[in-house]
Amino acid sequence: MRRWIVDGGKRLEGSVEVQGSSSLGLFALSLSLITDGALEIEGLPQNDEIQRMRGFLEQIGMSWTQTEERVCIQGSPQENTIPYGLLRESETLLWPVIPLLLRCGAVRFAISPYDPMPAHIWSGLLVGLEKMGVSITQETGYLKLHSAMLNSADLRDAPPHPFRTACWMLAALGADGQSALSLSDEDPLLNEQIAVLQSMGAAIQREGKTLLIDGRGSYAQRPLKSTTLRLPADRLETGLLLLATMITGGQITLTGRRFWGIDTLIDALYETEIDLQRPTPEMLHLYTNKPFPAPDRAPPLDVPPTLRNAWWIWLLLTRSQRSFSHDTQYPSPQIRSKLRQFGVSLTEGSQNLRLGPKQRLHSAEISILHGFHELGLLLGALFVEGRSALQENAFTERLAAFPNKLKQLGASLSIDEYLPR
Repeated sequence: MRRWIVDGGKRLEGSVEVQGSSSLGLFALSLSLITDGALEIEGLPQNDEIQRMRGFLEQIGMSWTQTEERVCIQGSPQENTIPYGLLRESETLLWPVIPLLLRCGAVRFAISPYDPMPAHIWSGLLVGLEKMGVSITQETGYLKLHSAMLNSADLRDAPPHPFRTACWMLAALGADGQSALSLSDEDPLLNEQIAVLQSMGAAIQREGKTLLIDGRGSYAQRPLKSTTLRLPADRLETGLLLLATMITGGQITLTGRRFWGIDTLIDALYETEIDLQRPTPEMLHLYTNKPFPAPDRAPPLDVPPTLRNAWWIWLLLTRSQRSFSHDTQYPSPQIRSKLRQFGVSLTEGSQNLRLGPKQRLHSAEISILHGFHELGLLLGALFVEGRSALQENAFTERLAAFPNKLKQLGASLSIDEYLPR
């Protein structure tokens, strides 16, 4: 196994290009299955999630060609089975399910009695699909969805959930009429997904808290138009680089592509009166001459979950003798426990967190098992004096390049190979 060794206390300085959005890239790749001709994507990151999706698309017969600037996917799927390994890694790798159903009339995916699908992913999703005329059967080791033609449906009584809503939206494209979905509060990823589909000819509109989708019928009748998509910047990488600079002090410039989905975070950083500039839609410049304490409040509720945890890390490392109200999910219990390993004096109540007197923070060796939601703990290792170690599985595939971006900005990071005991 590998772990990252971090010598903290160093300023960040320089310019880096932020990778394209992995979440939107995976969604876009799945649309190649219902596109009339080639789908080109610019700015697709080269991480393990994307490569696993590429392997799946090529396995079922799709053509993948790549240049330095863009990826081109086209073809006709020769099979409609999704392997178990692809599904269980991340819900964002589930996007091919509905496009394969629309393209082939049926899709089946492997399931395991020993490691069942997470309930929160599937809760309500299959019920909504059944209302749209999808037949669901279970075979040995597989779940099969089948429908010759989907029906339009009114699913506004179903509680909105970003993943379910996006899946139903895709299914509604293959229906024979107009479907209606309920929307939760503003969701940046769903907004981008809607914009992508509209650019490919889908008729989707908002009316208050309702999303209306005009069905296009079967794939053979009206596939999506081939197009070139330019992915915006990955919002998690953008936000983490900004927070890393705030907690260490320094001067960075982020470039490469349009920034999206972090307006509330940027607005909150403006409140600190640091020098944060946005000269163009594709450039952010941040300068602070010393480590900057977090605003004396919990993060905005609509900041993405990973960045919300990172904000809490910034807050709890740089403040003392304060009480903060919090919900039961953020900061996560794992984050609270591991911050104590850095020396943070933290007492938990049922609805509040109490920081004790300012104490000398110190380096730590941390085992991180909860993926990119704990990636913000790198901020702690950058902030405290001394040498900390974090297991590499802290750096989820989606943001595998993030530690290397920190190295480009002057952070002292190295890889240590070791054998677990």
